[in-house]
Amino acid sequence: MPARRAISIHSVTPDRWPDVEKLFGERGACGNCWCMTWRLERRDWEAGKTGANKRAFRALIEDDAQPGVLAYQDNEPIGWCAVAPRDVYIRLRN
Repeated sequence: MPARRAISIHSVTPDRWPDVEKLFGERGACGNCWCMTWRLERRDWEAGKTGANKRAFRALIEDDAQPGVLAYQDNEPIGWCAVAPRDVYIRLRN
């Protein structure tokens, strides 16, 4: 059986922005979402696919809102999970 490699979990802080970009890739993880789909009204999220979603997500991180956690293996970002109080996710209100 192959040896398991350790996974570490870290809050997303401003110094980890390059890792977020690396993990999410050019398309912002999924169709330029940048994990803003639940934080914005649908029309605003759709309009933000041209770059505003990325800027808004980065602003959250730069403001040290710590909007989630990154998983690392061998010092490489391998996973992401959004973490915030429910009321932050506007689209869950409906």
